Amino acid sequence: MGKTQMNFEQRRSTHERPFSGCLQVHLSTAIILMLSASALIYLNTRLVRITITESVFSSDRNENNLQEKHSYYGWPCEILCVYTALESDGSAEYFSVPPGREWFVIGIFVNAAVGLTVLLAIWLVAEGILTQRCFRTVGLAKKVVK
Repeated sequence: MGKTQMNFEQRRSTHERPFSGCLQVHLSTAIILMLSASALIYLNTRLVRITITESVFSSDRNENNLQEKHSYYGWPCEILCVYTALESDGSAEYFSVPPGREWFVIGIFVNAAVGLTVLLAIWLVAEGILTQRCFRTVGLAKKVVK
């Protein structure tokens, strides 16, 4: 009986680590967080919507009116708007006029807060599941010893 008790203590000691003072996560949790962070980055860099309006640019090349294309990026709030000059029929872009950019600072902070909240929730859920599974394994080992 002493030998099985020792095995239980050895198993138990592998699940209980002393507090080291720094943040530690399981490898599977780190992989899940990495994939979640890449999904959040994808959502913030994809094109959300495009609007086309009459442009303030003037063209010396031809008599066509120019339009302005607004491309918006970000999730859940828009964080960037890129302005590009187009011909009136939308067929060709003028690259002589550099595209303008407008950053929305409040949107950046909101998106960062949402992203960190999502990652924190995923971390807590994943670590909670792993901790419950770890304690169930120790509980099963305790029943086997008795």
